[in-house]
Amino acid sequence: MHEASTAPKEHYDALERFVIERYFYNRKTDIRDEPLFSTGIIDSLSVLELILKIEDTFQLEFPIQYLIDDRVDTFAQIEKTIDRVYSRKHAC
Repeated sequence: MHEASTAPKEHYDALERFVIERYFYNRKTDIRDEPLFSTGIIDSLSVLELILKIEDTFQLEFPIQYLIDDRVDTFAQIEKTIDRVYSRKHAC
Protein backbone atom coordinates (compact mmCIF):
# COMPACT_ATOMS: atom_id res chain seq x y z
CA MET A 1 0.00 0.00 0.00
CA HIS A 2 2.78 2.45 0.85
CA GLU A 3 4.25 3.49 -2.48
CA ALA A 4 6.93 6.08 -3.22
CA SER A 5 4.50 9.00 -2.96
CA THR A 6 3.27 7.97 0.48
CA ALA A 7 4.64 8.56 3.95
CA PRO A 8 7.22 6.20 5.44
CA LYS A 9 5.80 3.03 6.96
CA GLU A 10 7.19 3.90 10.39
CA HIS A 11 4.89 6.95 10.45
CA TYR A 12 1.85 4.70 9.99
CA ASP A 13 3.19 2.28 12.59
CA ALA A 14 3.64 5.13 15.10
CA LEU A 15 0.10 6.38 14.46
CA GLU A 16 -1.32 2.88 14.85
CA ARG A 17 0.54 2.44 18.17
CA PHE A 18 -0.86 5.78 19.33
CA VAL A 19 -4.44 4.74 18.49
CA ILE A 20 -4.01 1.34 20.18
CA GLU A 21 -2.54 2.87 23.34
CA ARG A 22 -4.84 5.88 23.56
CA TYR A 23 -8.21 4.51 22.49
CA PHE A 24 -7.94 0.74 22.99
CA TYR A 25 -5.79 0.90 26.15
CA ASN A 26 -3.47 -1.73 24.62
CA ARG A 27 -6.28 -4.33 24.62
CA LYS A 28 -6.16 -4.81 20.84
CA THR A 29 -3.31 -5.32 18.45
CA ASP A 30 -5.07 -5.52 15.08
CA ILE A 31 -7.19 -2.43 14.55
CA ARG A 32 -6.95 -2.03 10.78
CA ASP A 33 -10.60 -2.92 10.16
CA GLU A 34 -12.01 -1.95 13.56
CA PRO A 35 -14.74 0.72 13.32
CA LEU A 36 -13.46 3.76 15.19
CA PHE A 37 -15.96 6.54 14.67
CA SER A 38 -19.27 4.71 14.19
CA THR A 39 -18.74 2.80 17.45
CA GLY A 40 -17.77 5.89 19.43
CA ILE A 41 -14.24 4.67 20.17
CA ILE A 42 -13.10 7.99 18.72
CA ASP A 43 -15.57 10.76 19.55
CA SER A 44 -15.75 14.41 18.55
CA LEU A 45 -13.09 15.47 21.05
CA SER A 46 -10.81 12.56 20.29
CA VAL A 47 -10.92 13.33 16.58
CA LEU A 48 -9.16 16.63 17.25
CA GLU A 49 -6.44 14.84 19.19
CA LEU A 50 -6.06 12.31 16.38
CA ILE A 51 -5.77 15.05 13.76
CA LEU A 52 -3.06 16.79 15.78
CA LYS A 53 -1.19 13.48 16.01
CA ILE A 54 -1.54 12.92 12.25
CA GLU A 55 -0.30 16.43 11.48
CA ASP A 56 2.63 16.11 13.86
CA THR A 57 3.63 12.62 12.71
CA PHE A 58 3.29 13.22 8.97
CA GLN A 59 4.21 16.93 8.95
CA LEU A 60 1.17 18.00 6.95
CA GLU A 61 -2.09 19.88 7.30
CA PHE A 62 -4.92 17.42 7.64
CA PRO A 63 -8.42 18.91 7.22
CA ILE A 64 -10.86 17.65 9.85
CA GLN A 65 -13.44 17.07 7.13
CA TYR A 66 -11.46 14.03 5.94
CA LEU A 67 -12.14 12.21 9.21
CA ILE A 68 -15.70 13.42 9.68
CA ASP A 69 -16.66 11.98 6.31
CA ASP A 70 -18.80 8.86 6.84
CA ARG A 71 -16.62 6.86 4.46
CA VAL A 72 -13.68 7.04 6.88
CA ASP A 73 -14.31 4.78 9.87
CA THR A 74 -11.43 2.31 10.17
CA PHE A 75 -7.68 2.70 10.60
CA ALA A 76 -7.16 1.26 7.11
CA GLN A 77 -9.41 3.99 5.69
CA ILE A 78 -7.56 6.64 7.70
CA GLU A 79 -4.28 5.37 6.17
CA LYS A 80 -5.68 5.70 2.66
CA THR A 81 -6.83 9.24 3.40
CA ILE A 82 -3.43 10.16 4.80
CA ASP A 83 -1.81 8.66 1.68
CA ARG A 84 -3.97 10.91 -0.51
CA VAL A 85 -3.14 14.06 1.45
CA TYR A 86 0.55 13.15 1.76
CA SER A 87 0.93 12.39 -1.94
CA ARG A 88 -0.66 15.74 -2.86
CA LYS A 89 1.76 17.55 -0.59
CA HIS A 90 4.78 15.73 -2.03
CA ALA A 91 3.73 15.70 -5.70
CA CYS A 92 6.40 17.01 -8.00
